[in-house]
Amino acid sequence: MMPQNKFNKWLLVLLSSIFLLPLLHLFDSYTIPQRVHKLTRDTEILSSSYDLYLDISAMISNTRAYVLYSEEKYVERFHIISTRLTKKEINLYNMVDSSEKEIISELMISSKKYVSLVEEDIITAVQQGDKKTIELLKNRHEFLSSELKEKISSVRQLRQEELDKDLSTIISLQATKRTLSIITIFTSLLLLLIGTRKFLWPLLTEFSRMDQLTTQLKNPVVITTSKGYVTKINKAAQDLLSTPAEEVEGKTLNEAVSNFPYTQSIIQPLFNVILDGEDINAYQTFYSRSGHKTLLTVDYIPFSLYNRPAGAAMIAQPSEIRRDKSFLFEAIESERKKISIEIHDWIGRNMSPIIHSLDYILNVGAESIPPHTNDQLVQLRKHCQNAANDMRSIMNDIHPYLIDKVGLLSALESYARNFEQTHGVKIYLFYQDRPLDLSKTAQIVIYRIAQESLTNVTKHSNANEVDIFFTQEDHLLKIEIVDNGDIPHSEGGGKGLWGMKERANLIGGDLVYGFTESGFAVTLTIPLLKEGQTGGQD
Repeated sequence: MMPQNKFNKWLLVLLSSIFLLPLLHLFDSYTIPQRVHKLTRDTEILSSSYDLYLDISAMISNTRAYVLYSEEKYVERFHIISTRLTKKEINLYNMVDSSEKEIISELMISSKKYVSLVEEDIITAVQQGDKKTIELLKNRHEFLSSELKEKISSVRQLRQEELDKDLSTIISLQATKRTLSIITIFTSLLLLLIGTRKFLWPLLTEFSRMDQLTTQLKNPVVITTSKGYVTKINKAAQDLLSTPAEEVEGKTLNEAVSNFPYTQSIIQPLFNVILDGEDINAYQTFYSRSGHKTLLTVDYIPFSLYNRPAGAAMIAQPSEIRRDKSFLFEAIESERKKISIEIHDWIGRNMSPIIHSLDYILNVGAESIPPHTNDQLVQLRKHCQNAANDMRSIMNDIHPYLIDKVGLLSALESYARNFEQTHGVKIYLFYQDRPLDLSKTAQIVIYRIAQESLTNVTKHSNANEVDIFFTQEDHLLKIEIVDNGDIPHSEGGGKGLWGMKERANLIGGDLVYGFTESGFAVTLTIPLLKEGQTGGQD
């Protein structure tokens, strides 16, 4: 293995070099718009100052022409230009920075003085034909004209200098960025070549050897990344799980379980290994496929790269199975059935005569019974009826006796009606064929799983509707129980979900659970041994 500290240093320098280029562009994208904005603003101010210069020059020319020719059209032009000049000066004042406002203010004062001189003195002298006064005012006029031109010229010159400075800065920054970019690119390429030779090539060689070893192993092997993507499933694992490599590799574990639900019992521990980083050894689980039930002993091993999680591997070993649990289940159900029958007989022998007697007394002797006593008898009759109903509910929980009388679907419909009345949750059953040719064991297991699923809805969800689907596909009977709740169930799998998986295993089935677009779903899949039949004994 390559030295960890050298690799870390190389990686740090390489990443720093690579990230320097986008940082340069990021800095450029942040500063250039600001400078371009300032450049645009300086150009606008320069343009406005140039307009002012033209207006001032035109205003002075019209004043001189009026003095020479005494024509009113020059006065009219003067007034138009002076009014426009005032507005432009105000706009320019609002555009410049605070440091330049003083210069513009002085320009505005000088303009005001010039306009006042022309309107109050020069125009009056010309109109009166006072040549002596006109000669005296010419000197004053020339002084103010020069002052105006000097001030507007200084504004233009200052803004031109700012504009040249901004242009120079932008050009300099662009040149610096190009130089640094070229240096960064060459440095990154050089570091990449060095790292490939010293670090990446040995690493790729090691991965290639591991891939060849995985392919040659006779044990089923599945390898994933730290993000849960399947990177390798060898031939033995494909045969065991009946999952082609092209349909699994490159996909997440969630997608693999969704596409092949019967693999959940094997793949589920990989999630814990990836998250916790701790191995699981000699994990045993049942795997059922095409009516064949296999006990697997599986090792789940996390692996790391440079002290960082890199993924996990699953190595399975098929084992011989025993069916003691199936016999135990049948014995327990047999005892449950006996207890259920005894409860049923007790209700018939004791509760029913009491209820019928009370009905007779209330119907026949109602007029001779005092009102208070009559009310008490009515309450007693109600309590007896409730007790009988509760006993029937307990009897049904112990053993679903309706399955023996009317079959699985009718028993579920009866349970669904009682569940709706008790909990206010609507239950809908969907099926293709009403008679289901299932063994009694399979029917009881399906009933128990549906019962437990509905109980979980009331405990862990805010759902108000549950759909139960019965479908057959590819020699499989699938029962899907989906609620519309939005409160998360426990993803860790509590005792209820664990018990349902155990029941499913007893009849060679598989059970998966998780969230869908509609809500939380529990899916039971039972392989059909023969057409219309499932595993298990009556």
